Amino acid sequence: MWLDSSRAYISELEVRGVLSPVKGRRPLRVSVLSYIEYLRKRQDEEQTPRSEAAARHHELKAQLAQYQIERYERRHITMEEHDHFTDMMVGKFRVHASSWAAKVAGTDMVLRHKVDGLVYAMRKDLADEAEKNDKRRA
Repeated sequence: MWLDSSRAYISELEVRGVLSPVKGRRPLRVSVLSYIEYLRKRQDEEQTPRSEAAARHHELKAQLAQYQIERYERRHITMEEHDHFTDMMVGKFRVHASSWAAKVAGTDMVLRHKVDGLVYAMRKDLADEAEKNDKRRA
């Protein structure tokens, strides 16, 4: 009656060793304390996976918050921002490299063709190296 359970459940608890009768009777205080201890252990066992998931969730939230702080402070950027910046810088480099011949040689056409050849060779070498190391093509 005090445990608010059926006789079958009380018998099952006796089989499990949670409740132990003394001289055919179950002492009230000992039985209630044993049952409470049993319920606490069972609750701890049931919460373990949930607790681990909650801990992992909080860990991921902390990582996300740290990432957002670092991104705000410009210590991290997205891949799209990186790709945009790289494309912009490579474009500027190509524009300036293509004008070297005119700036260096002026009206000397022989020297101008030589510089244009060197710039072309440099651009071709860089393009070949980039294609060779492009991991997206693997």
